[in-house]
Amino acid sequence: MAQTTVKDWSYHADEMSFGPLRFTTLGADRAPRRLQRRPRLAIYTGMRRGELLGLTWDAIDFDNRVPHVRQSLEVIGAGKDRAVRFKAPKTEKSRRDVALTSGAIEVLRSQHAQQSKLRLHLSGPFGDERLVFPDPRTGEPWKPDTFSNEFLRAVKASGLPKVSFHGLRHSYASISLRAGTPLKVVSEMLGHTTTAITADLYTHVLGDLKAQAADRLDKIFERAEKDHAVGAESGAWAKCGPIARASSKKLSKIRPDLVALTGIESESGDDTA
Repeated sequence: MAQTTVKDWSYHADEMSFGPLRFTTLGADRAPRRLQRRPRLAIYTGMRRGELLGLTWDAIDFDNRVPHVRQSLEVIGAGKDRAVRFKAPKTEKSRRDVALTSGAIEVLRSQHAQQSKLRLHLSGPFGDERLVFPDPRTGEPWKPDTFSNEFLRAVKASGLPKVSFHGLRHSYASISLRAGTPLKVVSEMLGHTTTAITADLYTHVLGDLKAQAADRLDKIFERAEKDHAVGAESGAWAKCGPIARASSKKLSKIRPDLVALTGIESESGDDTA
């Protein structure tokens, strides 16, 4: 696997993704303003390009921090017949609710505020106002392939390693898994049909996590052995002293049938029962 070392962690060329430190560079002022919010929401949620471009405001539940993924935007036709259309998710698992981070909510609120300002400036609606991320030049659905080309130019201008917009989805998954998010949760957030698909795609990440888990287990056993050695050396195991046996006088006050049940014997060695 070809790798190029970057500050936050190894960049896998075949994965075409990068970590959080590199991502902040793209989201800052080095990227065109009209592109900044889309990649941020992609890496915060793991949503696909078509899902983000097809997201509508009525599909977002801000109170519960959840966008409902119910449709996607795709290009159909070619040449003069080239157009876009909304389609239902391709699988039942793709039809899902995605948890929003505080960063994602900030991005959405900022986008909504910008659209509201534009409406006031124009004294009326601008394009399809149902859409969260329309083409900012027309207000209409943003053709996915056109959007991707603009994104790639922004990446090149930022000086980052080449990464596709879909690579941000991979980044979301890698960051989430490294942060300790269970594989099943990441798989559900991505809309994969099975966790096996997620596991196969991110084998290198899971391999690292297994090694880290083994290291943590080593530390637990090392600490236990150290505590045992210190305890034995100081006599901590014998601090409780010898176990006192009950006297015959005390046993005589106990009902014989109960003594027999416990198996306690008198000091003389005779069975009490």
